[in-house]
Amino acid sequence: MVTKVKGASSHIVSETKDPDISAEFIGQTWVRTDTDSVWVSTSVGTGVADWSALEGTVLQPTALQIEYDNADSNLAATNVKAALDELDAVTASDIPYDNATSGLTATSVNAAIDEVDATIDEAQTREALLAEATLYSDFVTGKYRTWGGISSGETSDTFGSQYTFTRSSDATGYGAGDLETVTTDQPRFVYNPETGKREGLLIEEQRTNLVLWNEDLSNAAWNKVRGSVTSNATTAPNGTQTADLFVPDTSNNSHFVSQANFTLDANTTYRRATFVKGGAGIDQAAVRVGSGSWSDIGWNGYLNLNTGELTGGDPDDVEVIALPNGWFRVSSAQTTDGTGANGGFLIAPAQNDSVTFAGDGVSGIYIWRPQFEEGETVSSSIKTEGSQVTRAADDCIRTLGSELNANGSRTWFVDFYNNQIGVGSVISDVLRIDDGALGGFPDDVIRVRQSVNDLLVRVGGVSVIDSGSLGLTPGRNKLALSESQDQTVVAVNGTIAAQFENIPVSSDLNTMRLAYQCARQIEVNTRIYPRALTAAELQELTAP
Repeated sequence: MVTKVKGASSHIVSETKDPDISAEFIGQTWVRTDTDSVWVSTSVGTGVADWSALEGTVLQPTALQIEYDNADSNLAATNVKAALDELDAVTASDIPYDNATSGLTATSVNAAIDEVDATIDEAQTREALLAEATLYSDFVTGKYRTWGGISSGETSDTFGSQYTFTRSSDATGYGAGDLETVTTDQPRFVYNPETGKREGLLIEEQRTNLVLWNEDLSNAAWNKVRGSVTSNATTAPNGTQTADLFVPDTSNNSHFVSQANFTLDANTTYRRATFVKGGAGIDQAAVRVGSGSWSDIGWNGYLNLNTGELTGGDPDDVEVIALPNGWFRVSSAQTTDGTGANGGFLIAPAQNDSVTFAGDGVSGIYIWRPQFEEGETVSSSIKTEGSQVTRAADDCIRTLGSELNANGSRTWFVDFYNNQIGVGSVISDVLRIDDGALGGFPDDVIRVRQSVNDLLVRVGGVSVIDSGSLGLTPGRNKLALSESQDQTVVAVNGTIAAQFENIPVSSDLNTMRLAYQCARQIEVNTRIYPRALTAAELQELTAP
C-alpha cells in the first residue's frame, strides 16, 4: 500500500516497496516502513530514476509503534505513547504515598507535599516569632538572648546573666550519663535518662528524705528480715561502687529490708522511692509501706527488674524510670489517715508476683538510695547518712528590664514539664510575674497557678482576672499570654484557652519567677515579646 501524506513537505509512505513512480517535485521523500528505508527525489518525470536512496538512514520507531508491557505498572496502555498519555493524565493526588516511616499522615503524594509545605510554613512562622523575642531563654540548647534597648541592642547572654538562681544545698539530677550532684546555687540542666536527651532546667521545692544511711543497708538503721546485705556490691546510678546487694535466706517466707519510726503527719501524702536492679538471680521487687496508719493500702504490686513492667496492685500512682545499666527507680504515694502515726516502708525481693518464697541464699536484688518524703510526687535523689537530709528549694528569678514593654502590649511564653497540674499548695505558680512582693495576692501580679490550673491577674490591688481552667495537663505544656489595653488572651498547647476584654495592663511588674513554689518543674523555653501576638500567632507558638 502506498499513501501520499500532505504537510509542510509532502512525502510518500509505502508499507512494502521501493519507489516505482515519478516524483512530483524535487525534494519529495519516499518512506518504506517495513525496512525503514528513505529516498529523496533529485529530478521530476523520469520514473524510478527520480529517486535517490539515502544510504545508512534508518527511521527510528515512533512511540506509537513501540510496544509497552503493562504487567507491573497497572496502566492500560500497550504502547509507549499511550502509556505516556495515561501517565500525563495522572495527578499527584492519584498517586499513593506510603507514610509508614515519614511520620506524615498523608496517603497520596499531593497530600504529602501539602503536609510538608505546611510544616515548613509553621517553622518559618515560628522562626519569625523567635526573632521578635526581646528575652529568649532556651534551657535545652543553652542559648540566651536579651534586647537591651536601642542604645545597646541585642546581646548574647548566659543563664547566669539572665537569671538569679539560688538553692542553699547540694542537689542531684540526671546528666548525659550518670546521676550527677551539683553544689549550692548551681542550676541543674537535666536529661531524660530513658532517651538520653536534655530536657531543660529542673526546679524543685524543698524536700526532706526521712531515710537514714540510704547508701549503706548494712547499717543498724536498717532491719534485715530473713536476708543479708553485701555492701558496695555493684556500680550505682551515679557511677560509684555504692549499691548494695540484698540476698534472701532459704526460709519459705517474706524477705526484706526496712526502716520505721518516721514521724508522719495526719492526712498527708508521702512518697516512697528506691533504685533497684536485677541481674543477681531474682527478677522482681516490691516497695511497700510498713508500719503506720494509712488511709489506703497503697501500691502492693511488683516490678519486673528485667522489663520495668508492673504487675499486681493498683499501678495508677506508681512511677517507674528506666535508667542505664539495668537500673530502675520506682516510687509510689500513700496518704496517712486522720490519726497520724509513726511509719516506715520496706523493700522486698519477689518471685512469681509474691514476696513469700524460699531463697537460695545466693540470689538477690541490688538496692540503692531509698527515699521517703512528704509530697505528691517523687523528687530528685537525696543522699543521707546518720541523719535526715533536706534539699533546699530552687529559686529562679529574672529581674525585668528594657526587654519588657512596661506600659503597652506584650506577650509572655513558657514551655515546661509539670506532672502536678491541679494539685499542690495554693501558692504554686508555673509562671509568675509580680511587683517584687511575695504571697498569693500582691498588688500587681500575673499568676498561672499550678494547683487550680487557672490565671490570676491583679492590677493596682484589684483582681481583674480570675479565670476558670486553662486546660493545662500533667506533662509538657506550652503557654502564651498576650496583654494589650484591648484584650488579654491565653493560648495553651495550640488552643485559645481564655480571652478577656478591656483588662488594664500593669506598669509595675518587675520580677519574673519560674516554677514558683512548684513541687517539680522542668523549664524548656521562656520568652518575652514586646507586643501582643495575634490569636493565630499564639496558637502557632504554643502548638505541640
